[in-house]
Amino acid sequence: MLQYLRNISIILIILTGTWFPTVTHAQETVLFWKNGDSLPGKLLETRDPEIDPTSAKKIHWASGYFADELVLDVNVLDSIVFSSRKKTTPNALTEKRTASASGTFRVGTVAGDIWTADIIDSDENTFLFYNKRYGKFRVKREAIYMLENQEHASLIFDGSQLTAWQSTKENVLNRLRQSDDGNQHAGWRSERGGHPYTNKAKTSIFKPLSWPKHFEIDLELASTTRPPGFVFALGKNLYEALRLETWVNELVVVQGTLFEPVLTIKPNRRSFRLRLTYSQDTNTLKVFDLNDNLLLKLEEVQPTVEAAGLYIYNRGEDLTIQRLRIYKRPAAVKDQTVDFSKPRVHMMNGEIHPGKLFVEQNRAYVRDTAGTRQNIELKQIDRVVQPGRTLTTVGGYRALTYIDGTVIQGKIVQLNRESIVLQTAFSDEPITCSLNEAANLRLETKAKTKIPVKDYDKMFYPSGSLRGHVIFDSEDASQIRWQPVGASEPVRFANTLSPRIERHNKRVSRLQPFD
Repeated sequence: MLQYLRNISIILIILTGTWFPTVTHAQETVLFWKNGDSLPGKLLETRDPEIDPTSAKKIHWASGYFADELVLDVNVLDSIVFSSRKKTTPNALTEKRTASASGTFRVGTVAGDIWTADIIDSDENTFLFYNKRYGKFRVKREAIYMLENQEHASLIFDGSQLTAWQSTKENVLNRLRQSDDGNQHAGWRSERGGHPYTNKAKTSIFKPLSWPKHFEIDLELASTTRPPGFVFALGKNLYEALRLETWVNELVVVQGTLFEPVLTIKPNRRSFRLRLTYSQDTNTLKVFDLNDNLLLKLEEVQPTVEAAGLYIYNRGEDLTIQRLRIYKRPAAVKDQTVDFSKPRVHMMNGEIHPGKLFVEQNRAYVRDTAGTRQNIELKQIDRVVQPGRTLTTVGGYRALTYIDGTVIQGKIVQLNRESIVLQTAFSDEPITCSLNEAANLRLETKAKTKIPVKDYDKMFYPSGSLRGHVIFDSEDASQIRWQPVGASEPVRFANTLSPRIERHNKRVSRLQPFD
């Protein structure tokens, strides 16, 4: 009897999956499990958390392969990729308009969130921002790690996104040399927030640029496992180029036979956040740390003329370009005595105002520790510096990434078809995040570990596979259902699509006779 039932079950599975319809999922949203499984479909709305407190721990999913809605434990899932919302490469004019529409200021938080918005109000402890994706939302001052004007009139190049390194005049040879992720820089890919990332030693990336007489570079390079190892050069000819690089346990500036140490690298360092300024009038390079402390002043040096531009070479295990913005500086910058350990506001003309930034009805001012108020033009702000801020990791937060590099992290309060409500670390109130132009919702919050493989059956379809269990109807053996990993209930198969299913040998051998 057991052998008879085994044969029946195998025949049933073969009959339901002897063919694959021609189905393309390239434009569908896809749900990914931690075990590598995937399933195209649509995100459905969760129940009101006030009615069902466990709703934020579940994902409701609809798929063309099933007639019923899937309800899945979020802890078995890795991510949702909104692959139907791809962005085409815009031209410079479109990029400028998009930036203007999303907000004037680019903001980074100590937890690693990155977004753009307009500042519309403030008080002693918070800023009130506006962005069309999130509406109005209030942010704690202490949570802000970076605040800068992304519409800087003097910005020459922003290399913080991999897309910015693309050549605007690719020829056929370049296309043939493109890497798997669609760019011509083999070995580099977009990491969290769209930042250029490589985990391959001896890989390089280059952007041709013509250097102005006076310029400033805001740079942050990071590594995850050890101090970053790199060469950062102002040209591709490394012997001729003025460059900043790591030598064993030192950061140095080198040009030809010239060698000057900048700082000693400690073993626990994982990033370098630096500011470099150059003036052709005096042929002087200055290197500053995050708080604008002068680390090195080097005279009688020049950027390269041959193959001029930005060249970055990875000497370590992995390297991420967290930040790289180049500005044209005014010829003359007013000398000021500034306490770089205190909050301050930098203006585009080079002036520095010590104190905190405040905004009231689109009017901005800086108030110092003595209470003195200095009115400033909001749109002329270069950046706001709050010394002492360090990046931290917040456990248990999901990360929502957009195609423009925006990253919002938080605990899921509610999921909807068009938006996600997140409780973030930077705001007391939950943030409603539109899914328009969303790229990825990262659900996995822990480091990946090997999990013992259970005796799951497996369902195959053209673009992937899905582990689970075949469930037979106790009253009708010809009726079968499928219960994916993490699903609260088995679901019926749809009549329109027919996946192929393979039974696990142990599962088949444990079949019991039906009454």
